[in-house]
Amino acid sequence: MTNLYQEWTLEQDQALLEAYERDKRSTIELAVLLGRGLGGVQARLSKLRDVKSAAYERLFVQTKKDNRKSLQSLVEEGKEGNDTTESKKKLVPAGQVLRRIQWGYDLNGSDFSILHYDRVEDTILESPFDAPNESIKGRETRFVDALPEHRILAIKYRERIVWDRRARIDLVFGGENHDDDDSGDGIAHVVATYDEWKRQHDAETELAQQRWAQISTRVRQVLGFELYAELEILVESLENKIEKRKESLLNPRDQSNSGSIPPISKSQVEGFVDNALDLLRDIRQDPERSLDPTLSPTSDYNALDLLSEWIVLMPTMEENLKPTILREISEWMDELTGKRKSPALPKNRPLPEIDEADLEETFIRGSGPGGQKINKTSNCVDLLHRPTQLRVQCQETRSLPQNRKIARRRLREKLDEYLNGRQSKKQMDEQLASERKAKAKSRSRAKHKRIKMEQQQQQAQEQPDQQVES
Repeated sequence: MTNLYQEWTLEQDQALLEAYERDKRSTIELAVLLGRGLGGVQARLSKLRDVKSAAYERLFVQTKKDNRKSLQSLVEEGKEGNDTTESKKKLVPAGQVLRRIQWGYDLNGSDFSILHYDRVEDTILESPFDAPNESIKGRETRFVDALPEHRILAIKYRERIVWDRRARIDLVFGGENHDDDDSGDGIAHVVATYDEWKRQHDAETELAQQRWAQISTRVRQVLGFELYAELEILVESLENKIEKRKESLLNPRDQSNSGSIPPISKSQVEGFVDNALDLLRDIRQDPERSLDPTLSPTSDYNALDLLSEWIVLMPTMEENLKPTILREISEWMDELTGKRKSPALPKNRPLPEIDEADLEETFIRGSGPGGQKINKTSNCVDLLHRPTQLRVQCQETRSLPQNRKIARRRLREKLDEYLNGRQSKKQMDEQLASERKAKAKSRSRAKHKRIKMEQQQQQAQEQPDQQVES
């Protein structure tokens, strides 16, 4: 098997340090950006900030003649960047971008396509820019003119995204989150440099495929075919759980209120990381199940680092799911090294608030004991939180207003568990109850053991007395 270590190039070191110091990106974002494991990114940052390391010397000493930026200048730019981030430009509306494409003499509309939400199919579709209108009523002959602007999610030039509402990318006019090299003359610069971008993009794609083949082969050799299949099932199960959440975000009316909601609950991500780590622990305890025990990680920290690199390079995983999993892995790694940054949430904190605009409330007929007031009136409350697809039903009392209050309290409790996982009030109560039960069981065992020992001592004392009497 070839060596999995990928040497850090000078360009990667510069991109890593600039993104960390100037753009203030987290290690999770850097891992996704560079396709590296969390441990590798953290170790490289430490070397780049150590004046005695070879990486620091290569980046700052040897390249000084080339007028490379020093660490101090990057830090100063990062401080200045904090002042400019507050005054970011607004994203240019999709309609203005479409007009630029339509009336620009230097552009060919057939090279562009749009990604839009289709209400009938309830999915995202891609349509050519000059496609005829065959499905939307009205006088407009072109589909892009008849399509409501709020349903347009992204615009592509051939294979490259030039405008994206969610990621706030604008390469047409140069809005938010565009690279310095691509800002140039806007879309004209994109068209002129497309062939170069395509070659670089294909090279990066090929390299990513090679690295994925290497890391997947290593994990398969570590776990063996059976446990590796279980790990893939865990990923597939996690992706299936976010399908409803993904479908809910396709509706543009829910997108504005869903930015702060993660794509999957924290408890589900915690369960995935815990189960994946258990598989790697099983191999460490039973090396015979591994195809190559010499590749097995020697500690939980190394196992989590290997898992993070496997997640980063997985080509089939949703891009918005990777940071969520990596954030959880990072918290576990911080706990192992004693660097946990986020303190435990106080148990007496208030439950998260819910915006009434995000709720879908229906009243249905009740069932069960309670007489006609329950079975012949619509006093059962069904409450749906659209951004998370959390649903509760309440039929505790005969009073409809009281059931509405109880339903909202239960929904806030479920939302707390969705957002905070092990630190939610419910799971903290369950953990406290479990600890109390374990302590009570331990005291009971100690008590029975003490009683048994006293009985044995008493029997041992009685036996000599019986022998003397006999």
